[in-house]
Amino acid sequence: MRVPRGLLLALALGLPESPAQEGTDRTDAPGVLRVDTRLVQVDVVVLDDDEPVGNLTAEDFTIFDDGVPREVEVFTVTRSNPPDAAPAPLSEGVVSNRIDWRGQVPESATVILMDRFNTLGMDQPFMDHQAKDFLDDAVKNNDRVAVYELSDAGLALFGDYRTPPERIRRALDGARPRHALALESSLGALDDVQMDQQLAAFTGDENAATPFETQVADYYVQLRALNTSAALEAIAGQLAGLPGRKNLVWLASSFPFTFNPHQNPHLYRATTFSARERIDEVSRLMTDANVAIYPVDVRGLMIGGEPTELSIMTTLADMTGGRASYNTNGLANAMRQAVRDAEITYTLGFYVTEAGNDTSFHELEVRMDREDSEDLDVRHRRGYYGFGGEEPPLGDRPGLDEALASAFDAASLGLLATAGPSETTPGAYDLVVAVDVDDLGLSRQGDRWVGSLTSRLLFYAVSQDGQEAGRLLPVETYPVVLDDRLLESARATGFILHRRIETGGQIGHLRVVVADAGTGAIGSLWVPLGID
Repeated sequence: MRVPRGLLLALALGLPESPAQEGTDRTDAPGVLRVDTRLVQVDVVVLDDDEPVGNLTAEDFTIFDDGVPREVEVFTVTRSNPPDAAPAPLSEGVVSNRIDWRGQVPESATVILMDRFNTLGMDQPFMDHQAKDFLDDAVKNNDRVAVYELSDAGLALFGDYRTPPERIRRALDGARPRHALALESSLGALDDVQMDQQLAAFTGDENAATPFETQVADYYVQLRALNTSAALEAIAGQLAGLPGRKNLVWLASSFPFTFNPHQNPHLYRATTFSARERIDEVSRLMTDANVAIYPVDVRGLMIGGEPTELSIMTTLADMTGGRASYNTNGLANAMRQAVRDAEITYTLGFYVTEAGNDTSFHELEVRMDREDSEDLDVRHRRGYYGFGGEEPPLGDRPGLDEALASAFDAASLGLLATAGPSETTPGAYDLVVAVDVDDLGLSRQGDRWVGSLTSRLLFYAVSQDGQEAGRLLPVETYPVVLDDRLLESARATGFILHRRIETGGQIGHLRVVVADAGTGAIGSLWVPLGID
């Protein structure tokens, strides 16, 4: 959300809710979804000897959609370090699920996923050392970096782009290797199954591979695939609302995904259909969120040169526009390269006619129209999914409850929020939320843009002894009805939601989740009530 600095102060004081008024007919309002077309945007990184190329124009690119050339109707250049040297921080009491600690919406972001769930314990100290080495440079360069940790206990956050990098670096000092039970068990079970299968082939005894060993292998591979998918989905939700290219550096010693039986037949066999469906769903989320995956094998230099899962790593990287790193002790350099890749990003956009039943994957290819094009490394996501299909009713979407319970903020719907003591109702707080109108799926009805928002709130009251008790508040729905004039105004300020929170004088934390009926986009954040 491109929020004017004056809005941050206005939010702290409170704003009137956006009213519905009449306006003139205008269907080409920028940033609003067209009724009959969709905008496809592709973020492209162009490198020359691993250095970003920064002097390109729209005429240097040709983009193909399933082999058909498309006219580049949108062209922008984004630099990760904009010249604005004096950003305004958020006003006191205002929180956002997109704006960083310096008051800016990051134009690009790099996420480091330290995956202990899929990394053997003996490889984790080296992974930690290299991550700290990288973060030392990130602190010096003031890079926008988020660091997550995945383990048997779930996904944890050391800090994201809203956290100063030096604080993330200090938090990482307390990180310790953790036992990777699921990985060790799955690898051991798969080895047992392979040995039994080899024995069966040698002896001709088809029953040599015991059902129990096969079930153990299936269980642990399934567990790794599903838990890892859930973690990637949470990260994709966090990054979805940020503009531009986002990079996910995935540090692990094993990658529990496969896309066809020829890459890793034992992993593919053990990964059931439901898990493969889940992996495909996460792949779509990553593609839609414009996240480039950089798989990094943390085992360092190896005898034999290439990991057995190289095809999986390269597939993940090629699908999303990232790059795979393996057989190297320079893990920190691989992380630095991911940040460097995002220093200059070219956004190419073209419009497609929306087909109501098109949910297929469309292949994208970007070619350079330059004499030195053969020397350039062009990286971008490999396609997009059609916009067709019916959206489920808003109340039936599991993402709402998941966002409410998650400790991580969803950002596909941009939010700014603040809450202060009510001047008219003792023991209550007035919540004000500004929703990014550009994220709404508004439809044109006559001379108005129409949509709907739903909010769900969970209040955690903090008692004097520090204990918290959660209380779910009733669901509320807000109609969105804007003429063209009000639409332009709401694009500058956000669509304002008001809600009074009765706490009985208690202080605590309020979990705010807002969902858009038109697109299914969800935004969530934490708002303090009476707590500094």
